[in-house]
Amino acid sequence: ARARGLAARARGRPAPPATRLAERFVALAERGCRVLLVFDAAEPMRRRVDEQLARDRARLDASGRFRVEVLAHGDHIFLPLASQDAVGALLERWLEDA
Repeated sequence: ARARGLAARARGRPAPPATRLAERFVALAERGCRVLLVFDAAEPMRRRVDEQLARDRARLDASGRFRVEVLAHGDHIFLPLASQDAVGALLERWLEDA
């Protein structure tokens, strides 16, 4: 993978994404799709996603089509009404920015 990345950069192209998850999100962004990931602050999967996207995060962020938001004081399904309100407001802003 490292050799492919070096070869791609030598040819003036970006290195291929480091993980399968990153590959999927990069492909979506390159096709013009917008991606918003919303996690509760205590969600264990957030760390895993961060690890999987770490090497490609700057590229995803620079696309302007990828964003990760972390909301405090909820649970993994945003059951508390305050969490639902926060998610709703976040989605409204995301859609308005489209």
